Amino acid sequence: MYIEKLELGNIRTFKRATLDFVHPDRIWSKQVAANGGPKPRLPNVNLLLGDNGSGKTTVLQTVALSTFGPTARDANLAARTLVRQEQVQRESRGKATSRLFAHLRLHEQDRSSRGEIDSEIHIHRRGELEHLRFESREDRDEDPTWGSVYESENDAFFVVGYGATRRVEPGENLDMGARSKSRFLRAQRVQSLFQDSFSLIPLTFWLPKLKSSNPGRYKQVIGLIATLLKPGKFEFTGELGDNDYVFRRSGVNIPFQSLSDGYRAFIGWVGDLLYHVCYGCPKGKKLVKSSGVVLVDEIDLHLHPKWQMEVINAVATTLPRLQFIMTSHSPLVAGSLESMNIHTLKLTQANTTKVGRLTDGIHGLDADQILLTDLFGLKTTRARTKTTKLKALTKKARAGDNEAARQLVAQLASGAEDLG
Repeated sequence: MYIEKLELGNIRTFKRATLDFVHPDRIWSKQVAANGGPKPRLPNVNLLLGDNGSGKTTVLQTVALSTFGPTARDANLAARTLVRQEQVQRESRGKATSRLFAHLRLHEQDRSSRGEIDSEIHIHRRGELEHLRFESREDRDEDPTWGSVYESENDAFFVVGYGATRRVEPGENLDMGARSKSRFLRAQRVQSLFQDSFSLIPLTFWLPKLKSSNPGRYKQVIGLIATLLKPGKFEFTGELGDNDYVFRRSGVNIPFQSLSDGYRAFIGWVGDLLYHVCYGCPKGKKLVKSSGVVLVDEIDLHLHPKWQMEVINAVATTLPRLQFIMTSHSPLVAGSLESMNIHTLKLTQANTTKVGRLTDGIHGLDADQILLTDLFGLKTTRARTKTTKLKALTKKARAGDNEAARQLVAQLASGAEDLG
């Protein structure tokens, strides 16, 4: 399953918005090209860019909800209200309704002969409570296409999501039994998008077992992790030391818990993803052939700028059949993609998010050039104090002050600090 289109009506900062997503099976007709440009180099990547509070996380959460279809209400995912507050205030007696609509592209992994299906969810709010209701366009009988979504032990309707807080506990502390009692596996796969305290499944919990239960897939996982870590200059062979996996760099073995925040955050969600891919991939298929949707909030979390430039390319090319929808604030991440991969979210003064696409490509521009585009809205990347000083010197120089002109040239070539 992939998501092609998402429509939001009166959901948080979205009054009315439509997003069209790229995915590996999208047919690039003339109409699609006119709306979103030619086929991008990475046809499985969607990046959401916008200010804090513009609704990037909301898009990820609503995509996740839409893929649950008729089970969205019982999945019990939403941790905070979805209905737009302005709508609540306008409606009488404290009642309000919002709408979430998604057009999903199906494939053989979804166990359906149909090539597509719609998911429409209405969110009704009364007072402080919200109620999700799935709207079926079939006649009276429930659409059998959704049958697989009621169970976790199958490879259909595969979606995994990762919030900005990516916490990984030691394997011995993980209680999968307690998790299963609180919510079913499908909900667990996206729970960290909705609950900051939700921890991811560590490699030490499942990978050693896989070595004996399925050696073929074990080797695939080791190879995939090694490939994904190449931009960070780390080697991974599956070596265990003191109940923790070891990652090798410059000849030194480093246990997972001793890695920097950036590497632990990256390996944490990648390891959790591969766990779900392993147990959600159709039997007899290689893991790289597994299809589905992966949602990642702040893909650049704690990553060094050099790795920010390469991280999306690494995950998208290593797992080409997965559709990635990600968020970021990084110009380095944005500059690694073409305009067809990027969605812009802008919050207006009326507290309404406007969704769009880039009109000009930024692929290949340097970070300063990208930051000075309308995408980020900065007039300069210099510190405010230096900008003020440079303006004052410029004004004096234009008035004929030769000393001010000399200082202006000197400060443009160096910092503004007084180191004397």
